[in-house]
Amino acid sequence: MKVKFFVNQNNINKKLTDDNIINITGLIGSGKSTLSDKYRHNNKYLIFNLDNLGDLDELRETKEMAEVKKIIKSKYKTLNFDNDFLKYYNIICNYIKKYPNKIGVIEGGHIYSYLSVKDIKGTLIICLPSLFKCWYQSLKRHYLKRRKELKNGLPFKDFLKSNIKNFFHRTAQLKYYKKMNKFLNQLN
Repeated sequence: MKVKFFVNQNNINKKLTDDNIINITGLIGSGKSTLSDKYRHNNKYLIFNLDNLGDLDELRETKEMAEVKKIIKSKYKTLNFDNDFLKYYNIICNYIKKYPNKIGVIEGGHIYSYLSVKDIKGTLIICLPSLFKCWYQSLKRHYLKRRKELKNGLPFKDFLKSNIKNFFHRTAQLKYYKKMNKFLNQLN
């Protein structure tokens, strides 16, 4: 199994351990946040958006994520995902264990980028749209965030033309594509 350039695939859903944890991962723009939002308004779930660790998505920060972030930042003055992400992940998992009647939902590309499948607790969901769809969705999201700043309601097509630097930045997803395919190989 591997990410396809133009072919959308069904999400992979694999139970790895009996832990009450749902891990949602995928490329940028693959639908991870949309999927985790389905759990967000149910008190049965504790939601952890990993973008919050680096303060990339503070609007989506839940109470439990803020508490875990305090624990992590008190132990690690600077974040080093390459060397310490497994430690951060285990802190989140231990936090979830304090609530035996709840299910933790951990969402982020960090899961496939920094963890091995053998390190993941609970159920793993991998969002697998095509690379093209991920690229398009991430550009569209960037446009929608910036739309209010743009004068005269600039159409999306014109936004792409005027924002060519962002266009090329999004092509950096190819490196994530390679990482994802290595991660998917671990499932075989």
